[in-house]
Amino acid sequence: MNFPPATVTSPCANALEPPALIEPAAPDYPDIARQQGAAGTTRVLLTIGIAGRVTSAAIERSSSNFALDRSAMKAAIQSLFKPAFCGDVATVGDPAWTGRYHRITPDGRLMAP
Repeated sequence: MNFPPATVTSPCANALEPPALIEPAAPDYPDIARQQGAAGTTRVLLTIGIAGRVTSAAIERSSSNFALDRSAMKAAIQSLFKPAFCGDVATVGDPAWTGRYHRITPDGRLMAP
């Protein structure tokens, strides 16, 4: 007798409340990046655990500067999130976090990345 393949459906497939950032950590502008005049945007993909803390992180889009990327990753990991919810049960969620760095000119003005 042949059975159709099993399918697994999440009870939250259409009702998942995604994680939300509640306490962002500001990324540092690293001295080496400042000396280089570096600016850019780093996009970090995160997995948020049920306690609202980052359980894994990976750079999705680099700023093309290692120091800025490292600073963005550190800030993302230090941030606090409201976990994803399925009804009133906390669950794991996967948001993205973006760190933007503006170049600071010698006279203290911010320049867009």
